[in-house]
Amino acid sequence: MNPIAKINLNSLRENIIYLKSLINSADLIPIIKANAYGHGYIEVLKILKNQNVKCIGVATVSELKEIINENLNIDILHLGKIDFNYLDYYLDKHVIATINTYKDVVFLKNSLKKHKKVRVHVKVDSGMHRMGCSLNDLDKIIKEIKNTSNIILEGIYSHLACSEDPLAKHNKVQISIFNDIIRKYKLDSVRFHLINSGGVFNYKECCFDFVRAGLSIFGVSSNQIINKKLSSVMELIAPVVLIKEVFKGDKIGYGCTYTVDKKMRIAILQCGYADGIPYRFGNRGFVFFKNKKLPILGKISMDLICIDCSEASSLSEKDYVTIWGGDMQESKLENISKRFGDIPYIYLTRLSSRVERVYIDE
Repeated sequence: MNPIAKINLNSLRENIIYLKSLINSADLIPIIKANAYGHGYIEVLKILKNQNVKCIGVATVSELKEIINENLNIDILHLGKIDFNYLDYYLDKHVIATINTYKDVVFLKNSLKKHKKVRVHVKVDSGMHRMGCSLNDLDKIIKEIKNTSNIILEGIYSHLACSEDPLAKHNKVQISIFNDIIRKYKLDSVRFHLINSGGVFNYKECCFDFVRAGLSIFGVSSNQIINKKLSSVMELIAPVVLIKEVFKGDKIGYGCTYTVDKKMRIAILQCGYADGIPYRFGNRGFVFFKNKKLPILGKISMDLICIDCSEASSLSEKDYVTIWGGDMQESKLENISKRFGDIPYIYLTRLSSRVERVYIDE
């Protein structure tokens, strides 16, 4: 018995429809890096295709390769640095490479045969100081691309550092810089994009031509505030493998960090930090069963969790409890991540391959 990630494909479909309704005439680019944020990219891609999504985004060359091999006839924006060792991937007619430096352009210009073409978007560092070319180099890059017949410039984009915070002054600086870029390089064939999931809700005026949405398509809000119009796509559940009684004075788990203060009914779950459960859930986290919140006792083990199920008399071996993503508000990742002072992304993307993905379409 393994932990199971129940993936509701209809919720994914509803989220796509909802997000499209918010972005005016812009096209949605769902970001499906990190195995579609732990949801499994193949099944997710099928839904996106059916929802008439024309382009998706990935981070790494390995992700790019896997999706190319699926032959799904969908454009793939590679958000990462061009890997010069895998030039053939960028020759695929559905692949769009990201230019991050002037050197990227020079490499392509010197490496491409005359009859080969590469589609590109240029990423500009407008103030996040992560990926992207400097503002000083942008003009030189654009001119070099225009003088190279087999590099096809299709887009220019950037990324807000604080899109989840509508009050951040730095966003205004970046937006102003990007608007200046649009005015300077506006061409019929060039499209612009700036915002991600957080920006969809905070900066609708900046939807431009494309919107890159990642976490929100999976029904989770990046700002830790639950949006009732987004539907959780994943519910992580774990099986109960053993139930027993413990007594006052008994110690539970590695390091004996929990001491029982009265007779108690406990359950052992087949799920641990090897399945993506944060170690710090120990003695602080909860699981959920039939509208009851059951505390985690002791440290998280590699494969097991101990819970107090004294208040859930109907819980039995082979039942499943919810780790996150259930009907109870406290099981939502927005609330769990807020409780532990982190962000929802890390929970979804840490799920190991031994967590079984079960797809539901209803």
